[in-house]
Amino acid sequence: MKSAFFGVIVLAAVAVAATPPAEPVTYRFDKVKSKVILVNHEGERRVAEGADAVGGDVVRTGWLGSALVSSPRHNARFEVLSSSEVTLGSDQPGVILRLERGRLKAMFDAFAGDEPRVVATPGALLAVRGTRYGVDVDSKGNASVVVFEGTVEVSSPIGGFEPFAVHAGQMAEYGRGRGPMMREAPKGMDERSWEQRGPKTMDGGHPEGGQAGDGPGMKDGSRSMPHGMGGGKRP
Repeated sequence: MKSAFFGVIVLAAVAVAATPPAEPVTYRFDKVKSKVILVNHEGERRVAEGADAVGGDVVRTGWLGSALVSSPRHNARFEVLSSSEVTLGSDQPGVILRLERGRLKAMFDAFAGDEPRVVATPGALLAVRGTRYGVDVDSKGNASVVVFEGTVEVSSPIGGFEPFAVHAGQMAEYGRGRGPMMREAPKGMDERSWEQRGPKTMDGGHPEGGQAGDGPGMKDGSRSMPHGMGGGKRP
């Protein structure tokens, strides 16, 4: 009995040893404009087009800087715009990039794998299958996501707010300690116009006279909640 027990332990140890280590997620700088800094355990350095990075590295863009960062493993690209900071990878399952502050445009191509593809922001996780969207995060952690193509699932850690889908032509606003609310994107908003000016949700400014947390308007002047969020508390 004792020998059989130790035999199981040995077999288990062999199985663990035979399991290949998880392949590290790598990233590539496909395009670099002006000043872009990469921060990792080796310190800080300015990066150029064609450079590589790995999960855990931090990317900072200058006032005129921008970078197109791709994750070949996830069939995804991220255009990190000026005055932004992102962390590549995360300890959270499925998160391949975290936007700490600033703006980025995410472009996810069709993906055959089962691995989730998630972008983390202060206040919510953004999950997709294949889509294009833009996201802003200001210095206070207030954020907005505008969907140009496809669908983005917004998940908030705040109790009472269930995950909900934001489709092309819609946007969601949220923040640290403030649950997400969905609304229609400003009329005529597309990738080009968003990149040039973006929805003015930073530090309290809102497009077309709207207020943070407004949902699509209703005839009686009230505001609707996204599907699945009716039971949550309105921030």
